[in-house]
Amino acid sequence: MVWLSDFGANAVLRFDPQSEEFEVFDLPSNPSNVRQILGRRGEVWLPESAADQLVVIRHAESQKQLPKTTSINLLNPEGIQNT
Repeated sequence: MVWLSDFGANAVLRFDPQSEEFEVFDLPSNPSNVRQILGRRGEVWLPESAADQLVVIRHAESQKQLPKTTSINLLNPEGIQNT
């Protein structure tokens, strides 16, 4: 999988090279301004520089299911929100 940030759409996209399809994930903050995309198997970490939040998308690459997104406000880390 290939992940990329789309500032104009306020979203991140996942590209599957095998199916040659894109999947769009809207970000919870507007604007988000994701400048870096980090991750490990099953997770993608998206620091929202405009919102001082960290978004985590947990996904299963082998399954066709909607990933779970978690937003963490960096100014108030106890206020974790799941969407």
